Amino acid sequence: MIIPNFGSSIEGEYVPLPGDEVKYKLCPIPPKYEKNQAINVQIVNLTPEVHLRWDCPVSEEESECHGH
Repeated sequence: MIIPNFGSSIEGEYVPLPGDEVKYKLCPIPPKYEKNQAINVQIVNLTPEVHLRWDCPVSEEESECHGH
């Protein structure tokens, strides 16, 4: 399994968790183009765990920001 560097190009409202099935495109990173970064990342299948939304502070737990 490839663990991509998601960078800042994750689409959708939920933060991906390990085990989520995602689809993405790989984009070479300059200047040497030896490494890739995932872009246009979309979660296609969420794990059963509670997922945080991007618009929620990380320290905020047990709130209305949890979803899925």
